[in-house]
Amino acid sequence: MVVMVPSPHGGTEPRKIHRLWVVVIMEVASRVVLGYHLSLRRECAAEDVLRAVKHALSQWTPRDLQFSDNAYVDKAGFASYRSHRFVGACWDEFSVDGALANICTRVEQPMHDVVGARVLKPQDTTAFASRRSLDDRPSIESFFRRLADGGFHRLSPTTGGSPKDVRRADPDAAAKATQFQLEYAAELLDTIIANYNATPHSGLGTAVHSTSWNG
Repeated sequence: MVVMVPSPHGGTEPRKIHRLWVVVIMEVASRVVLGYHLSLRRECAAEDVLRAVKHALSQWTPRDLQFSDNAYVDKAGFASYRSHRFVGACWDEFSVDGALANICTRVEQPMHDVVGARVLKPQDTTAFASRRSLDDRPSIESFFRRLADGGFHRLSPTTGGSPKDVRRADPDAAAKATQFQLEYAAELLDTIIANYNATPHSGLGTAVHSTSWNG
């Protein structure tokens, strides 16, 4: 996508963003997404994880959307929007993947001191969070597959799901031609996740009202 950066000569100049990271915090029993953060870094960092935690602990409100007047479905939102009881609600365990951004001291210490949660690392062979196969986190993989297929992989500048994906023929040219803005991506991400939280989940048989993905 393209980000318009203020120019020292006045106005703005387009700058291409080559990678997106979406950090998501999900409550696994209900499958509800508590919070997220959209990062434009080359690699996901500890600050991105902490921003997702902050989003999960803060009250969510619907965005004033530019691309649509009715993108949010009925009862869309996050737990913090459905009830004030969930604003600032913490958790006891924080299961993460093995990326350094998730397990470093800069994340582990605030999780312990502020949230009161213990970080469960896949590197710990005695913990249930230890990875035993590529398919042992089905709820997480299912969510990100839905996020990709139902939203970002439908956009013209997508790089697709693999190096062989025909849609990634020339994403730089597509981004330049469409001038797809960061604000649109942020709005799209927010509505997709908010709507996800209001959609019945086949694995639960009920509606839920209320780790990182490389796009």
